[in-house]
Amino acid sequence: MIVDLGVIAICYFAALSWGSNEPWAMSVIAVGTFSLLALRLIQDAWQGSLEPRRSRVYLPLLFFVVYTGLQVAGQRAGLESARAWLPHTVDGHSSTLYFLLAASYVALVFLVHNGFRSRFRVKMLLIAIVALGLLEALYGLLQYLGNYGYIWDYQVTTA
Repeated sequence: MIVDLGVIAICYFAALSWGSNEPWAMSVIAVGTFSLLALRLIQDAWQGSLEPRRSRVYLPLLFFVVYTGLQVAGQRAGLESARAWLPHTVDGHSSTLYFLLAASYVALVFLVHNGFRSRFRVKMLLIAIVALGLLEALYGLLQYLGNYGYIWDYQVTTA
């Protein structure tokens, strides 16, 4: 139950985080997700119920993570990759950051797919997601109708 509440908290933080495109927020999401994954695996191994569900939904996600992992592994100063067959990245820092973020989202999908096994827990997750959407919609509506120029104390720039 603690891991399930942690998954919901990560979902809320990812949607409501201040500066969610900032490296610190991505790091919080990645560290939180990997910590929850480790906790889930330890908990399942301790209880003797470590049987992850197999699904084809992981294949495209895993291929993408492997591809970005190869980009990160092939980093080199300059415009040439370390080996000719490795994909190359121009911005190694961003590639590494988004590799960690993509891997954490795969871990989050794994946690949801393997953790929310009962009907009650799936219902709890759906209610939390709908409540999050309602909160964001109401906040956006109040901001728009009230002509409020800030989102979570960050000034809104209009183009």
